Amino acid sequence: MFISSCTENQFASLSCRLKDSSGWQLVFTSPRTDNMIDRLAINAKITPGQTGSAAAAATNEGYSKMVVIAAGSTVIMWGVKDEGTRTDIGKFTLPVPIEFLFFIGTQLVALSQMGKIGVWHSMTQHVLVQDIVPIMSFDTAGSFLLLGCTSGAISYIGMILIIRIRVNVFTSYCSLLHNSSQSLIIVLRYAEIPTSDERQ
Repeated sequence: MFISSCTENQFASLSCRLKDSSGWQLVFTSPRTDNMIDRLAINAKITPGQTGSAAAAATNEGYSKMVVIAAGSTVIMWGVKDEGTRTDIGKFTLPVPIEFLFFIGTQLVALSQMGKIGVWHSMTQHVLVQDIVPIMSFDTAGSFLLLGCTSGAISYIGMILIIRIRVNVFTSYCSLLHNSSQSLIIVLRYAEIPTSDERQ
């Protein structure tokens, strides 16, 4: 179990619960950032083969956790090994303030309601930044990101398709359905229908 937090003096930290005790241990503390931290995301389910090069995975140099912050329009990413060693993965920026920061699988998503999205690929270490229709809501559905748009449309972006391409455009950004009244989609939630086996 892990807990990540940010402090008002512009540090991010990661703590883990020890298996052989009821206490918590500080694993990682970030360098102090230049600006106030607005958003925080953590992924504690990364295997070495999901990040970086094949050579790094083969030599067990990959990190097992990621701690990511957004400060204004800048995203800063760190990899953390089990023993707490820090890897500076890098940073990227959007031209607008980042309002949402989260993972879909091992892909990092930075999102602004003003109509900008950035997706960082764990395998290619590449960032795609693109204009989208301004949004009012969003939700995730497996490897898909659903977007409730101000135009009354519900659009989606497929993370699996993004991984397979290297051009700087979301070919998987598509409109799913459209509200004929063009009303704002202010709330959006996804739920799967249970199978017959799950109902039993």
